[in-house]
Amino acid sequence: MIPVDSLILDPDGNRIACDRAAFIWHDQDPQGNLIADDQFEIGMGTLSGYVGVQPDPSNPGQVAVGDAVIVGQGVIRPAFLIVSFECHPFLSEPFFDQALHFGNFVHAPFEALGNFLETFLSPFYRPCGDLFEYWTGILPDITSRNAYYLTDAWSNTTFGCTNISATQPGSGVTVGFADQTSGQGGGDFAGYAIRTQWGMYPPPSGTMTSTLSVAYPDDPAGDWGGGTASKTITYQFDGGSSHVLIQRQNYDNRFGVDDGGWPLVVPPGAGEGAMPKTTAGDTPRLVLLALTGTTVSGTFLASPYYGYWGPDEPSLDPTHVYHQVGVGYAWTPQLYGDAALEAGPGGAFRLSLEDDSGNVIPNTAFRVYPCPRFEHLTSETPPGDCTLGPVASDKDDQGNDTGILSSLNLNDAGGQRGYMGIELTKAPVNPGQYYIVVRSIGGTAYRIRWESQLIARSDPSEDLVGGFVICTVLGAEILDGNFQRIVSPRPTPS
Repeated sequence: MIPVDSLILDPDGNRIACDRAAFIWHDQDPQGNLIADDQFEIGMGTLSGYVGVQPDPSNPGQVAVGDAVIVGQGVIRPAFLIVSFECHPFLSEPFFDQALHFGNFVHAPFEALGNFLETFLSPFYRPCGDLFEYWTGILPDITSRNAYYLTDAWSNTTFGCTNISATQPGSGVTVGFADQTSGQGGGDFAGYAIRTQWGMYPPPSGTMTSTLSVAYPDDPAGDWGGGTASKTITYQFDGGSSHVLIQRQNYDNRFGVDDGGWPLVVPPGAGEGAMPKTTAGDTPRLVLLALTGTTVSGTFLASPYYGYWGPDEPSLDPTHVYHQVGVGYAWTPQLYGDAALEAGPGGAFRLSLEDDSGNVIPNTAFRVYPCPRFEHLTSETPPGDCTLGPVASDKDDQGNDTGILSSLNLNDAGGQRGYMGIELTKAPVNPGQYYIVVRSIGGTAYRIRWESQLIARSDPSEDLVGGFVICTVLGAEILDGNFQRIVSPRPTPS
């Protein structure tokens, strides 16, 4: 039996049922001849008259009646409700017209472009608007994968339009607009990426614009004419002194303890005993440092996502850094910025363990160390001994782990090192990648988005939150000879 609400591929042959499929519309052979479009059927329920939501121009005050397919399990009787149903309008084919827009999943009559970033906190794939706000004190080269999608007037995502361009804003700002059809650099093959670069001496300031354009060709069968979709985006560049969190995964490697193997790879529900270990015998930490200044040197950054490990550590002095020289570190003048380690009070944060859709994962736990394993301020006078112990994530009234640390003060007495070392103590059960999402909630606001891997929309309102990947939970499915999942496999002794 063909399941309801399914696609049937090869309807005159093997009749393969699936829940989704992709086809090339009006494909051509090497000689330019049209190839017949793929045929498919749809498993349907009852065909029924459906009262639409559009006004009926012939009867003011009423709505039009049209056909819709009622898909799913439902019973239609007089005076009874239709239970568990969906109405699916059928679109005969994709087409282009003046309402063509980039996919922001919002149906606007003439919305030429809309965008969403590669990864969101919550909800997933939410529209982001067309304002790109950047703080110029860090990362003057930023690429947003899946920044835009090209859709037709019916919000069908298109693929393969590579005749694209972007105007340049000037003032040392360069905008690169690239298709992702090759798959290089990651991202959805149907998406488009924006790369924004700017000079640091001096950095740009204020607002400026760039117009993105994608040209689409004539349909080879003549169903639509070619054209161009375009949209002007706005940049807002802000400078000045600020506070920021950066990731510095190899921080204690200076003393022979490496936290750099990142993210952790753990089994489902792993506790402390099942976590990977450092040479010190403890669990590797996600290391975040608090900085203050107008420009953060790229030599401070250390994360697998940069492809290199910066050779410098920040000091309390904005004019000096701890620079790696061979196997040691020397206190030398800072050459590329003025950011210093923040050891003062005022910062506070909320931390939570979340998946890549922004869902907090209950029954997980972590702890946060305010002190590194070793004293790093070896050429300066530290602000007191660092003796403060770790803070564990919260439990609910029944004693269950919540995956949340509702409030953590930075640089309390006994822990003034501008350091947060986050240690996973109880992993999620479901396979996937997980993040520690950090939100600035204190009197001193910290920019977090810039250095994180899970980000929200690119505007100032989301500047104070970001997610840092902490672990990947392994998972596997065992299938039988018919590729059906074995729910409860029995181990066989070897």
